[in-house]
Amino acid sequence: MQSHPQPSKENNKAKVLWDILWQLEQCPKNGANKPDISILDKKSKEWSLVKGTIYKPGTVAERTKYKQNKYVDLRLGIKNLYPGYKVRLITTVFD
Repeated sequence: MQSHPQPSKENNKAKVLWDILWQLEQCPKNGANKPDISILDKKSKEWSLVKGTIYKPGTVAERTKYKQNKYVDLRLGIKNLYPGYKVRLITTVFD
């Protein structure tokens, strides 16, 4: 039997959210508020948003830029929820 990841795990150092919809004051215009993984490093006060994408050969730069632009509003919304925290997007490309 295959197990599924728990949607949220947390300890005193980190918090990991798996495929969780962010509830923000203002929803991103394009509806991009559900990264694949959200990771909070509590010590460094940094959220890392991980978003995977599948691409055709030769489109890595284009897809990476697209994802960076797509999640700008989400990153700004998280910064509003967590003042003083850094928020970065990690784009993972699957071949």
